[in-house]
Amino acid sequence: MEDENKADQAPDGKLIKGNINSKRDKIYHVPGSASYEQMNAEMWFATEEEEAQEAGFRAPKR
Repeated sequence: MEDENKADQAPDGKLIKGNINSKRDKIYHVPGSASYEQMNAEMWFATEEEEAQEAGFRAPKR
């Protein structure tokens, strides 16, 4: 069974991409943001505050 949080395509209802960069920073990307299309999601979230931020992810600085 494939882990639904780490996949090439967004699971139903989860469009926010979570990525951990080379500095180990946890950053989330919302649809339409500058880096969204280029990012490979390591995790997927449905909401910024309730899921992404609670998991320790932050919005990108730029």
